[in-house]
Amino acid sequence: MDKRKCRVNLVGIGMGSKGTLTGEVRQIIEESDVLIGATRMLEGFRNEKKNCYAEYFPEKIKEILDKQKENTRCTVLFSG
Repeated sequence: MDKRKCRVNLVGIGMGSKGTLTGEVRQIIEESDVLIGATRMLEGFRNEKKNCYAEYFPEKIKEILDKQKENTRCTVLFSG
């Protein structure tokens, strides 16, 4: 297993509406420097001045994570 420099969270955002997020997920997203997910999942978070990457292929997500600096807080968004 690779030794990752950045911290990675994998979170489910349910139906994708900000109003339906749990408090824990909301906090993780607020504390994140980088958000990765399908375009529709990022729509509600782009205005929060985060680095957002519209990607859902595992190989591409790994490439994005590999380029992050140490201690960067990254969150990969999933539906459900």
